[in-house]
Amino acid sequence: MNRSCLNHLLTETEREQFAKNGYLIIENALTPETLDICLAAVDRIDLQSRKELNYELDKRINVHDCIGKETDLLQLIDLPTTFPKVWGLMGWNIYLFHTQMVVSPPTGNFPSSHKRLSWHQDQNRSNGDLDTEGLPVNPMLSLKIAYFLTDTTEVGVANFYIAPGQQERNKIVFSKKDPDQPINAMPMQVPAGTAVLFDRRLWHASSPNYLDQSRKVLFYGYAYRWIRPKCIMDVDDLREKTTPIRRQLLGATGSQDGYYLPSEGDVPLRTWLQENSGEKFTWGYR
Repeated sequence: MNRSCLNHLLTETEREQFAKNGYLIIENALTPETLDICLAAVDRIDLQSRKELNYELDKRINVHDCIGKETDLLQLIDLPTTFPKVWGLMGWNIYLFHTQMVVSPPTGNFPSSHKRLSWHQDQNRSNGDLDTEGLPVNPMLSLKIAYFLTDTTEVGVANFYIAPGQQERNKIVFSKKDPDQPINAMPMQVPAGTAVLFDRRLWHASSPNYLDQSRKVLFYGYAYRWIRPKCIMDVDDLREKTTPIRRQLLGATGSQDGYYLPSEGDVPLRTWLQENSGEKFTWGYR
């Protein structure tokens, strides 16, 4: 792993902001060169997927396991500007359990009235299966990085909407002034090349694209190694040809029990952090 990661470690201010609001914005996370490479990869996936699904060019497309379809997207798995924030928030026993590509073409002019967006938290059944009533904290379990490959500084370009501060609630609270909008709801307005890390508990929603350009975004989801993948991760070939830390992030383990009781060979990220960051870890806790 590139030692330049150590230049982007999570700060205490960022930790506090993430805990309070449920998200972090990383400006210029992607270099112009990396942005161009990712855009080209997304366009190839988009073209192939539309052929397979018989989708018209103006239909929104949502493709999972994009990292297994384009090796050019592998570089984002441990990107120096963002990955240190992930391990800073979650620790070393993590892996990439989900990747997703969303392309939202223009749909037309702004409507005269708006309707309520589809607000949700990630990981679906885990929100109901975990008995969190009465507990001080509903556990995070995972987080995602959204890489915005096109400009979303204007409202109306399929902006990613969030409700900061409500991430620890099991039920979202809507505004009394506008029953269709949650309290603190806001559109994410960021330029191309920006990354947004967000807690899986953060209430969020997609929105339509009313402007004249497609919005293109990649989502990389990180979870603890004992959580099942959220999509089919067709990454066996990638896993065999890459570095030890990337193999961990692609789900490798020495044994099935290694997901729950890891040995040093199962989690080379832990070894790398101890050797390069000066941090010390016990096996019982991160």
